[in-house]
Amino acid sequence: MIHSERECVERWPGGRDRIALSACAPVLRLKETSSEVTGMPITSFYAGVLAMFFGALSVRTLLLRRRLRIGIGDGGNPLLLRATRVHANFAEYVPLCLLLIALCEARGASAIWLHSVLASLAAGRLLHAFGVSQVSEPFGFRVVGVALTLTVLFVSALRLVMLARLSPAVLLGWFP
Repeated sequence: MIHSERECVERWPGGRDRIALSACAPVLRLKETSSEVTGMPITSFYAGVLAMFFGALSVRTLLLRRRLRIGIGDGGNPLLLRATRVHANFAEYVPLCLLLIALCEARGASAIWLHSVLASLAAGRLLHAFGVSQVSEPFGFRVVGVALTLTVLFVSALRLVMLARLSPAVLLGWFP
């Protein structure tokens, strides 16, 4: 039985074939649960920041509903309509963008790229929220916010496809 990662590397220098992986699995599983594993620190940080922003949007909408005494719908109130749309729009786009970016980070995307797209996503959502929240909407904030968000969505999806590097044979299921 193999007891250390070093032993795995010495015994199977390539370490990528199935025999090596199965023999080293207990050791590698131990390492995965150790404190050395950092996960996806960049995406995790921005996901936390964006979650706090989502919480703030939620509280803002709830307090507005309470003040206006409107439990369901918008009651024809333009301010509540805008608050619910900002909240819902955030919920529609941010989770998918974060998932795509997290997968990119897991596949080895660079820190600079990750910070760029995540900061763009955060800025886009802030600009959109600021613009749409106002009854006399400064339209430019909404446009730039949506443009940033959609750019992040498409760039992240494209980057993920590029990072996958799958051959047609793998895509068709001919090889594992």
